[in-house]
Amino acid sequence: MAKVNLENITINNYYSKNWKLSELGTNETNDIKDTNYKINRPKHLYLMSNYSKLLSQEFVFVRVDLYEVNGNVYLGELTFAPLNGFKNGKIINNSSKNIYAYWTKI
Repeated sequence: MAKVNLENITINNYYSKNWKLSELGTNETNDIKDTNYKINRPKHLYLMSNYSKLLSQEFVFVRVDLYEVNGNVYLGELTFAPLNGFKNGKIINNSSKNIYAYWTKI
């Protein structure tokens, strides 16, 4: 996924490993998908992909946030639950605890 923040709007576009724009989208956080807004392929996409694989190899589930700024690659965070444990702005109910415990089990 590539995310761009433009003033009060966040655009979430999903791309393949070859940087082909996908029709996938999300509205979980009131962000928008805009297939008309093209995001340039990061110069270091291959390196970022390798970093992501390396950082995630010990976990059953983890989202790796990497950023390319002025030609440099930065790690933003590692997130160990989908949607940060929230759905539609609310904490996911107790019935989901076992699933999240499984995803975060090390």
